[in-house]
Amino acid sequence: MKHKRRPAKGIVQRVSAAAHMSRVKRRDVVNDYHNRLKQKEASQSGDAAGGEVDDAELLQRYQEASVLGATSAAHGKFSSAKWVCGMLPTLKAANGDDPKKPVRLLDVGSLRNDFVGRHDLDVTAIDLNPCHPSVTKADFLEYEPTGVFDVVCLCLVINFVGNPKQRGEMLVKAHQCLRHGGLLFVLLPRACFENSRYFTHGHFHDMFTALGFTERHAKDSTKLSFYVLEKTGVPRDGLAGSFPKRLLRAGAARNNFVIMF
Repeated sequence: MKHKRRPAKGIVQRVSAAAHMSRVKRRDVVNDYHNRLKQKEASQSGDAAGGEVDDAELLQRYQEASVLGATSAAHGKFSSAKWVCGMLPTLKAANGDDPKKPVRLLDVGSLRNDFVGRHDLDVTAIDLNPCHPSVTKADFLEYEPTGVFDVVCLCLVINFVGNPKQRGEMLVKAHQCLRHGGLLFVLLPRACFENSRYFTHGHFHDMFTALGFTERHAKDSTKLSFYVLEKTGVPRDGLAGSFPKRLLRAGAARNNFVIMF
C-alpha cells in the first residue's frame, strides 16, 4: 500500500496557522504587505521616505494569507494556472514539433504549484519561500538553466519585487531560460500600467520588443493585465540603461511602479 507524500512540517504549520485567519484578517495582512512594499520601493527610488520591510516575517504572513485565500470558495474567481493552461492550446505548439512531448514549464513565485496533476506539463516550480513540497526553494535571478523551457510564467510576481532594476532582470532571465520560440506569460495588476507615473502598456511593449519578444496575446480584465510573449530574437545591443525611470504621467494619486533596465 502506497502512502501519500506528506508536506514538510514547516509548511503544514504555516498553512494551519493561516486557516485561523478570518477573511478580513487575511485582507488586512495582504494590504499591509502591499503598502509596506510600496514604501520600500519609494524609499529605494528616492520618491519618498519609507521604512525597510521585515522581509522574512512579513513575507511569511503574506504567504499564509495568500495560500488560504487562494483555496477559499470566496476567492475562486481566477487562477493564473487555469489561464496559462487554457491559453496553450490556442497558441502555436509550445512544446515544439512533438505534440506528445510534455511542455517544459517554469513557474516562478509558485507558492503552492497550481499545476500539480497536469500530465501534459513537465513543471519546475520555484519560490523564495515555498508553501508546497513540490515547489523548489530558489531565487529566480540566480537560476542557472538557460534555453531549456518551453514556457516561463511570471504571474503576479514581478510586482512583488521592490527593486525596479531587479524587475527588469527578471524579464532578462526569463528570456534566457526560454528556448527560441518559447512563451513567456506575464500577469500584472492593471494599475501597474494604467495608474503609474512611470509605466504604461506602450512602455512595456517597447521594453519586451527590445528584449527579443513578440506579443502573441494581450488583454485586460477589470483588475489584471495579461500578456503572452514569444521569444523570437535576442536582446538588442546597448540594452543596459536604455529604459531608465522617467515621468510619463503626473498625478498625486498615481503609483510609482516601474520596470527598469
